Amino acid sequence: MKGNIMVIDDNRSILKIVGHWLEKAGYGVSTCRRPLEGLRLLGEGSFDLLILDLRMRELSGTEVLTRVKADGKLSNLPVIVITGQSVVRNVGLEERELFDAIVEKPFERDEFLRRVEETLAQVRSAG
Repeated sequence: MKGNIMVIDDNRSILKIVGHWLEKAGYGVSTCRRPLEGLRLLGEGSFDLLILDLRMRELSGTEVLTRVKADGKLSNLPVIVITGQSVVRNVGLEERELFDAIVEKPFERDEFLRRVEETLAQVRSAG
């Protein structure tokens, strides 16, 4: 297995598609539709990467990122944000410092998997 990845997105379709792509690519995958539960699972598990939607109803992706980065166990966890193009334009500098990469919706499988592999490779080479 290439690594364990947590995906948090309140869109079932995105979770299903992304989870399938990642599993087929050899990753262990946990998915969660509810950000608060996702935070709990992150704290209980061992993950190599978090993939997170910025726009969610229960708790914004920015708030999830803030909590992850404030948690001593999770603060170094690499994060890829997935979000719509209109949101990308409005992401501030402070928010950009909280994540390692961004993938704009809609995205293709190859582009998405390349970004996952690049992010994990950067983290592994830095550590």
